[in-house]
Amino acid sequence: MREAIPPPTHAGLSPYGAGHPTRSRRDLNLDGVRGVVVAVAVGIILALVVASGGRLLWLLVLASASGLALSLKPDVFIAGALVVVGLSSVLEQYALHLGSATFYPTDIVVVLAFARSLRPADRLPLNAGESMITIIRYETALLYFPVLYFAMSRLLRERTFSPARLWFLLSVVAVGFVIWMFVMRILNIPFENVSAGGARLGEVTTSQGSVVRRDFGSATAFIIYPTLALTAVAAMAHSSRRMTATALAFVGVVATLVTLIRAEIFGMLLGIAVILILRTRGEARTSRLFTGSALAVGFCAAILTLAYINPQVRDAIVERTLPGIASESTSADQTAEYRMKALRLGTKVAGRHPNGIGFRNEDALVRSEIDPGYLGHSVPAWLLVFMGWPGLIASVVALAALLATSFRVPSEIQWLHPAFVGIILMLVVYSFGAAGLVSQPWVIVLAGMAIALRFSLGRLPS
Repeated sequence: MREAIPPPTHAGLSPYGAGHPTRSRRDLNLDGVRGVVVAVAVGIILALVVASGGRLLWLLVLASASGLALSLKPDVFIAGALVVVGLSSVLEQYALHLGSATFYPTDIVVVLAFARSLRPADRLPLNAGESMITIIRYETALLYFPVLYFAMSRLLRERTFSPARLWFLLSVVAVGFVIWMFVMRILNIPFENVSAGGARLGEVTTSQGSVVRRDFGSATAFIIYPTLALTAVAAMAHSSRRMTATALAFVGVVATLVTLIRAEIFGMLLGIAVILILRTRGEARTSRLFTGSALAVGFCAAILTLAYINPQVRDAIVERTLPGIASESTSADQTAEYRMKALRLGTKVAGRHPNGIGFRNEDALVRSEIDPGYLGHSVPAWLLVFMGWPGLIASVVALAALLATSFRVPSEIQWLHPAFVGIILMLVVYSFGAAGLVSQPWVIVLAGMAIALRFSLGRLPS
């Protein structure tokens, strides 16, 4: 079976084959340095001309960020985008306000990715038949998915792109967020400040009455943990890189369990099951038995370790992972019922308005006796209220078409298709408990990155 990652370059040989340029160790590979300098200079001049007060600093930062985005290698840029996804909740307080418009860090990443994709660069040719997959969504999703697919598909075709470096950097970023979460947990520094009027969403009550906190690290990085776990599990089951993949899978699974977010935990478990069932096209053999055994042993080891270090966290994980088997607290039952109420609200509104009520602000929803909080905790309810049955059906058809396309499109990287299917299913399950794929920018960016990697990276010429 061919390895998807190109071999290292030695003595003038290019990993992309004969005829492609090679680079020496002293080459900094800052493609178009003069263009970057000009871009930064122009940005500074514009800032000095049009800015005043605090806007000057912001425009200087944006000009520098634009120059940096144009000069980074594509894999470094994509890894940097994942950093912003994980830090969204931390950076949103630094949002840029221009008049009545507000630009958040994820908005800036999408704009920079689009600008970078338009930069002239030496790119590999497209294979015949490649097409853009566009999922119709409202507002953020409607913009993010096509733009991210277009931008990142061009990033991945730049000749300076290195798959090996990309997987390494993405792994480092994901593991870095996990380490940050555990360090904050050890130091007992949660990100929710209840004394300052913050919510108590970071507190989980067990059936024994113990209160366990889960708000450590970055809230928007929580969705990265199951993504790391599913990608690593796919590599365990469908590639020869078992040892590294096993370590990454263990880190991702444990981190996901510690978040105590049932939608993420159930989505991850479903994704793992599907990955173990799938068999990719042309694959000689899989390691599903090894993968399942390793995950079972790792789970038991983690539970035993937590039983010694923190029994309360162990009890919370067991209750959240095995509902119906392990008893749950009253608050856990109430949060589950809240999601069911949201779904019933959606079906009730769609019953009265089969085509939805259209997109309305929160004040209009309250006047219509619709609690906006329900819509923030259920994508099906969100779709039914705003877009009615046609919107829900169209979204289901789009997701089914996306997954079906992944089954039809071959990939040089054997584990890429199983990982993609597992991640999409995890995000779907997660979206039953949150606004996820329609209204959470960090989730949309992560899904857009997964789509681009699956359908662009998997189709690149060997």
